[in-house]
Amino acid sequence: MSAVITVSAFAASGKIKMRQPYDSTKVPVLFVHGLWDTKETWIPMLHQLERDPQISQKYQFWTFSYDTYQPFWVGAAELRSELDCIKREYRKHKKIVLVGHSMGGVVSHMVLTDWGGNARTDVARAIFIAAPHRGSDWGRLALTPALEALSPENTAFQTLDSLKIRVPFHSIIGSHDELVDYSSSHLEGAKSERIVKSLHGAHWTQQASDEVRRILLAEVKSARIAAGLSPAAMTAVHRGRAERSGWQKHSGSPVS
Repeated sequence: MSAVITVSAFAASGKIKMRQPYDSTKVPVLFVHGLWDTKETWIPMLHQLERDPQISQKYQFWTFSYDTYQPFWVGAAELRSELDCIKREYRKHKKIVLVGHSMGGVVSHMVLTDWGGNARTDVARAIFIAAPHRGSDWGRLALTPALEALSPENTAFQTLDSLKIRVPFHSIIGSHDELVDYSSSHLEGAKSERIVKSLHGAHWTQQASDEVRRILLAEVKSARIAAGLSPAAMTAVHRGRAERSGWQKHSGSPVS
């Protein structure tokens, strides 16, 4: 089946930006930045992933921008709205992988629970990086509504902590995070938890990029198994492709 690649009005106007024209055959990976940050914070990781043939042939990359002056639940409401627009515009898009750093991790966390509506059914998996799921001591400074909302005393975190995340999720945590304590970043039930050598900017590390890559490749494998291809069948498919490729190389004959 040939890829369906389109550019719509939404791609130009929405807060979700597509780094390539929409491709219906690829899984969207949506990156959500943190407090006082922008989508450009993801460029180092995005460049690595986009240049990786194993990743780029299966995934397309999107970013979400929102007002980080406002509390995280405002950003979550904006993300819900944008995802609803995507769902209407691209009705058959593959389920999304959400990647959130810092407050973006809390924003992503919220939309994957029943808070403010039903949990998303269009998201397959989430990756939280240095996310303050139970707040940060820096929130006590209350310099902006967003920072004040991140105070550990905010009862919203108790509510969020009591709600189930409805998709598989992973955690990446900085070993020396000066803004978010491990007790806030850690979540029970994570499919994996990786501690990387970093301060709060864990998403800039090579270790974090490698871990995101590992998770994305595993997601492709699990999707194939769910579709009915066993590991043995996948191995047979790959062997057959390799044999055909080798035959073509040595014979010079075309492979149909």
